[in-house]
Amino acid sequence: MEEQLKPYHQSVKDTLKQDLTRYYEVDLDNCTMTPQMWVDELAECMLDSQKYKENFYKLLKEYNDEREQ
Repeated sequence: MEEQLKPYHQSVKDTLKQDLTRYYEVDLDNCTMTPQMWVDELAECMLDSQKYKENFYKLLKEYNDEREQ
């Protein structure tokens, strides 16, 4: 069973990495976050991952809507 989930988890991980890259403008070489800011962001995520994920995808949608205009 676990072996069957690996491709799914890898796919989800790849999509999440793409979303983070886009949102933080790493793909545009425009990310202004410092290492400390990344640590703070990770800590926030680890405190309440479900709430953080919901908020991230809400912000990502807004960002994508703005970026596509």
